[in-house]
Amino acid sequence: MNKCCGKTSKLLKVSALVLFIALIFHLIGFASPFWSQKFNSNEGLWEACQAGICLSTASSPLLQTQDWFKAVQGVMIVSFITAVVTVVLTLVLLFAASMARSVPLIIATLTFAVATAVFILIGVTVYGVRASVLFEDLFGQGFEVGFAYILSVISIFGYFILALMLAADIDHKVNKDRETEEGQGDGDAENGEAADVEGEAAMNEEEASTSRSAGANVRVSPSVGVSPDDVVSPNVVSNVVNNGV
Repeated sequence: MNKCCGKTSKLLKVSALVLFIALIFHLIGFASPFWSQKFNSNEGLWEACQAGICLSTASSPLLQTQDWFKAVQGVMIVSFITAVVTVVLTLVLLFAASMARSVPLIIATLTFAVATAVFILIGVTVYGVRASVLFEDLFGQGFEVGFAYILSVISIFGYFILALMLAADIDHKVNKDRETEEGQGDGDAENGEAADVEGEAAMNEEEASTSRSAGANVRVSPSVGVSPDDVVSPNVVSNVVNNGV
């Protein structure tokens, strides 16, 4: 069984820690009824509380008539979904050894992290602007932000930091792969040159061997091409001379 995070980079491990912290802040901000507070009342995306008694915002005639509030709820729901996808992809990077160096998967994780940050940013911006106007109309003064709203804002920075760290990890992996390919290319070139040298040496040795064999054949058979019939005996020559005389 593969151990967790064995092939992941240190930067990716730190990124996972940043994601964990940002997700906690995000969840607290998403669920807590403390986006705004005034006097003895406070409200969030899903509950509005008065004197410690909380009711669903769906039962509030005032909030349900505010289209901007429904829009904030919608984008925050989407941000929660993209955050879950980001967590799942990060866990795959950490625990799946075969995917630990997958650049496309890291890019997908980065994309969902940025999307999460953008959706939260839209939600807190719209809420901050429109709720302030609403409180001015109802109470004659602006609203006070609650801790859940502040944590939601902090989580934005966490997701953006996560995205930057993932981008740095991608750059590191791409550069490392490029260096590895260049090293392999240089090694192949060196091996090719060595093979050419060996081949040339083998050819020279073969030519030298052929030359030695040809010389040996010449020394061993000096009378090649002369048959025994072509050799005239000295006695025959003497008889021919005597008869002629």
